[in-house]
Amino acid sequence: MKNWFVICTVVMLLGGWSFAGSHDEDSGKTSLQSQVDSVRQSIEQKNWRRAAHGAHELRQMYDQKEWKLQLLGDESEYEGLQQDIARLQAAVKARDKANAFTELADIEVMISNIYSY
Repeated sequence: MKNWFVICTVVMLLGGWSFAGSHDEDSGKTSLQSQVDSVRQSIEQKNWRRAAHGAHELRQMYDQKEWKLQLLGDESEYEGLQQDIARLQAAVKARDKANAFTELADIEVMISNIYSY
């Protein structure tokens, strides 16, 4: 009976940690996606200064979360995300709306791929 209690306790604790980790991963995905949406909105409004600031913030968010992204995704995914963000920054700097939207779409796909489990 005592062993059963210990096993149940361990399972509940592990389940709780798993749930907490999942929530953290979801909030990481949500914050990145929210930033992508913000940049998209700035580009749609042709507010290039705000779009450039938003793309820079997206890069900073990537840098802060890079170790988590490395754990969640494979090398091609998190490196691809980093490259897509750099191309987004270049497109925004050039005020190239079409390429900026293309990079935003690529970034969304990479985020989705990394956080799918």
